Amino acid sequence: MRQIEVSDALIVLAEAIILQAVDDFRGLKARGAFYGGEVNDGYWERREDSGGLKCPLNLRSSNDARELLVFLNGWALEFLCDLTGHKPCRIRKVLGLKRRAVK
Repeated sequence: MRQIEVSDALIVLAEAIILQAVDDFRGLKARGAFYGGEVNDGYWERREDSGGLKCPLNLRSSNDARELLVFLNGWALEFLCDLTGHKPCRIRKVLGLKRRAVK
């Protein structure tokens, strides 16, 4: 039986982070939180019936969605993909994103 090394666990953790980001992006996109590759700020307005905030996937504000886009468009995804052997350009292509400098 092969012993699990710390490096193996870190690779699995990095893959889980990438997968969660992809799932979150797809879920938000399906709910209309993104419009043309940008965050739809109007999506986080207060509800008319209860006055509470709309919080898709437990994101508190549109800033959380922006951070997700920064992760997917920036160096962090590339770093984790280098560790795991995945291709960040393929992930972005499937999601409909393009690598760009984040402001």
